[in-house]
Amino acid sequence: MKFNIIIISIFAFFAFDSISAQNNFLLNRFSERISFIRMDSIHTSQATIIEYPDFLSIIELPFIDEGGNMSKNLHEDSVKAEEFIRFLDKTYNGKPVKYILHSHWHLHSLSGITPFFKRNVTLFTARSNWQYSINNGFLSNTDISSFTNRIEFVEKDTTILSNTEFPIHILHLDISYRFKPTKEYLLFYFPQNKSLHASCLCAVSENELQRKGGIYHDRLTDMRRAIESRSLDVDTIIKLGRYDQQKGTYLPPYFLFAPIRELMDNAKPYFSLIKQIADIDTLILLEKKDSLLTAAITKKIAPSLFNQAVYECIRVGEYNKAIILAHFLNLYYPGDLAYIDTMGEAYYVAGDMKTATYYDSLIKRKDPKFTGGLQVWAQNRKDK
Repeated sequence: MKFNIIIISIFAFFAFDSISAQNNFLLNRFSERISFIRMDSIHTSQATIIEYPDFLSIIELPFIDEGGNMSKNLHEDSVKAEEFIRFLDKTYNGKPVKYILHSHWHLHSLSGITPFFKRNVTLFTARSNWQYSINNGFLSNTDISSFTNRIEFVEKDTTILSNTEFPIHILHLDISYRFKPTKEYLLFYFPQNKSLHASCLCAVSENELQRKGGIYHDRLTDMRRAIESRSLDVDTIIKLGRYDQQKGTYLPPYFLFAPIRELMDNAKPYFSLIKQIADIDTLILLEKKDSLLTAAITKKIAPSLFNQAVYECIRVGEYNKAIILAHFLNLYYPGDLAYIDTMGEAYYVAGDMKTATYYDSLIKRKDPKFTGGLQVWAQNRKDK
């Protein structure tokens, strides 16, 4: 069934009422075929359920509501997954789940697959996402050899369920897409209602759309490129989660694409500011350090811009400038573990292991549980 955007918007306005359920699951209907399910009232992410006459497909399994901040010691919540399956059985009158699709390796995308594998569900994933998960502890206590035939690796754009009334186009974003959160990333396009399930790639807030100026998140650059390079007809973008930060309330997890496009037409990408910093001449960084510091303080420039500029210098091989910028960052915003970690990584990629080891030990002394240091820096080099 094909919906135009007016019908979708009207239906969503009247039908997007939360329905409380047992086990704290919260179901919100988006359309006749699509629903969103949060794991509880404080969850910021949701699974997207697509209903077919005889089965269900699910996009994202966020039983653990964590993003890239949890990059090591990954694990699943199989207990929650089992509860979720029972909830689905009750809500959808026993319809089985046939496919699981997920965008990237973060736990808010996939954190409970084993119970589905045991029910012969097929998982669609990108190879590097699955491998990263397995290499970093996900399913560490599970013999996955018996599940390998349940995994379909997506290495290029493909379409599933093409013989149904609601096919799903899986879009594969490779390393040429620079700003996505993981090495590979999958998007899911529903041509029947002109919706794109972008999850974390739709990095935009209500305030940004209302302001329609300033800067926008670079992930939107990748999202728009994915849409326009494929000439997709997109009306609606589905996020992984959406909150009103001021009120602390859950909002329908989708945006119309038109205002996002308007925002991008009238603002600058975040990366353009990062590039301006990364392109500052090395001599100026050294000789005009105090003046630059005063300007950064006066203009209240976010330290994250300098942090990302360090990594841009690392990306293009300007390791000496990366070290200089990292020192500036830690002078501008001293004591932040994330920025101390950036300093250590700059020395690490430059080959100064003695200094890198010093900063690694400093991080461990300040916070033994901090995710960073030599092991992460080495992994980042492998993932480059």
